[in-house]
Amino acid sequence: MGGYGGSNMGGYGSNMGGYGSNMGAMNNGMGMGAMGGGMEEGGHILFVYNIGTDTDEKQLWQLFSPYGTVSKCNVIRDSKTETGKGYGFVTMENYEDAAWAIEKLNKFPFAGGKPLQVSFKSHKSGF
Repeated sequence: MGGYGGSNMGGYGSNMGGYGSNMGAMNNGMGMGAMGGGMEEGGHILFVYNIGTDTDEKQLWQLFSPYGTVSKCNVIRDSKTETGKGYGFVTMENYEDAAWAIEKLNKFPFAGGKPLQVSFKSHKSGF
């Protein structure tokens, strides 16, 4: 009933609402917000790729929190194995802090030395 990845009723990567959901409750097609850059209810959402399969939400939080207030972290996991898929989302309250985190952490060597790919979450059209 809520929470992160793998949940059935809310949060990121869920089946019934929240960010990245199949029902699209948070992706209401209202655009990128006044400041641009992945603004949705609750903050600015960053897409983080190349985090490896063993990274958890706490590690993401610790990685991004030096750059500003983090309101939510989620690692996307395989629903059968619960193993991370190598990417996740971080929500930051302040646009400038989110942009700073992208500037500092994009291409930062992380899991196994692979460079992180960090960007504002983009909206997919046609849904």
